[in-house]
Amino acid sequence: MNLWEWNAEIAKRIGAPEDFQPTKPELEMLRAHKPELSQDQVDRLVTTEEGQRKLMEYVIERHEKLLRARADPLRHGFELKHWTDFRHIVQNRIETFVPGGNNSAKSWLIGKLIVEVMTRRFTWPELPTSGMRVLAIAQDDNSSKMFLQPAVYAHLPLQYRNYNQQQAKKRQWDMKVNYSDSGGFTEGVFTLPSPLRSQCWFRTVAQYWDNPRSFEGPAYHLVTVDEGCPRALWGTLRIRARKIGGRLVYALTCIDGYDETMGDALDGARVVRSLPMQWQWKHGIKAA
Repeated sequence: MNLWEWNAEIAKRIGAPEDFQPTKPELEMLRAHKPELSQDQVDRLVTTEEGQRKLMEYVIERHEKLLRARADPLRHGFELKHWTDFRHIVQNRIETFVPGGNNSAKSWLIGKLIVEVMTRRFTWPELPTSGMRVLAIAQDDNSSKMFLQPAVYAHLPLQYRNYNQQQAKKRQWDMKVNYSDSGGFTEGVFTLPSPLRSQCWFRTVAQYWDNPRSFEGPAYHLVTVDEGCPRALWGTLRIRARKIGGRLVYALTCIDGYDETMGDALDGARVVRSLPMQWQWKHGIKAA
């Protein structure tokens, strides 16, 4: 038996769904958080009954961590090391820019941040105790429903996802969570109940190009932009957030460089920390 692969016998012992299979990224993150033991370590452990028990406990813990991360990513999900720095910056700066490469978990990070703010797991001094308003912007409707909205829904607390999956939902005047994999959130909005009373609206850059004035209106405690937006729209969003002590997060894939909006923010910036090229965050080593 390969101790470090997903094992059906152990999975059955801990009550994992029969169709559960960890993805490659999940296994990579597991190795970072609960590393595989070396063969020398395994050989030493198996020489005694106590060592065998400890080894099996460790293997089971790794399996259980995969299950918890998938079932409840808000509380138990895997995180990259720099996410702690990201949260610190968001707490202490009005605007945070997140450049990154392809598949660097930017949308996943934004989805988690949105739910953390709406449930007050993440706060800053100006954030109210209830009635949090979030605006989540993607490039177009397809990208919103394909990347951003699934990331938000996945991080919702379990009781709200269970409510959404009920065939006959009990109507609640202060709660609206209607989500499907194909259609995203109904009408591009969802509301969490009292005492939170927080709301999130999903809009797109395409909607801005169709009608720039449609983004005038209420103030928001958190505004996120996934994959950039025009400078003029960013200026409008700044006003919407700054007037109530809100925060803005701007994520962009920078394979071909950054856009004008991010360029404005980086003008005059200085490097405060650097890492070697091809740095592997999960292992803290330079790639070969």
